[in-house]
Amino acid sequence: MPVHVLIRPRPGHFAYGREELPTMMEDVAICRELGCAGVVVGFAGGIYNVNQIYTELVVGAAGDMSVTFHRAFDDILGAFGAEAFALEKVIEAGCKRLLTSGGEDTAEHGMDQIRHLVERAGGRISVMAEAGVNLENVKKIIQHTGVREVHTTAKQVRKQIGKSERKGLFEADEIVVDGKVVAKMVEALESIDVESLPSISPAQRSKK
Repeated sequence: MPVHVLIRPRPGHFAYGREELPTMMEDVAICRELGCAGVVVGFAGGIYNVNQIYTELVVGAAGDMSVTFHRAFDDILGAFGAEAFALEKVIEAGCKRLLTSGGEDTAEHGMDQIRHLVERAGGRISVMAEAGVNLENVKKIIQHTGVREVHTTAKQVRKQIGKSERKGLFEADEIVVDGKVVAKMVEALESIDVESLPSISPAQRSKK
């Protein structure tokens, strides 16, 4: 299974400084040496802007690896027309995929914006819907937006019980992936008629 590695040197905002870039580039090089399928990055370059220079540097260092621009994109959205400008910068930088919730807290809430991004991208980049994608809404999100890829945690909370069967000082609930949910989501996706999705216009489709 292809592995795409998140490159992020610290928590917080995505306006990385010059002193942080070498660490990220080193991580990209390690991923390349290990044979990873891709890396996931995101660079904000100010208000409603993508740092295209840093993104291009990562794309260049990634070589044959696929580069995904993550939800730093959603932190950029907000001004009128900002999404179109930001999308073009991500595409021009050479990214193969954009991970987004349409600027909203969940992909379901941002479906209209995601659909707009898919239509504007016109197949030049893969738009992946992310945030709050689950078994109950995954088909609706895909059928409304036309995305061909989704990101989900499919998580479940596993209660942790200590030897004394009570909460201890250092015990905490464990978050794990629920394989059964993932399998059901795959089954749901396989039932979708891809040709019916509103991914690109008929004119754009005929060019492919």
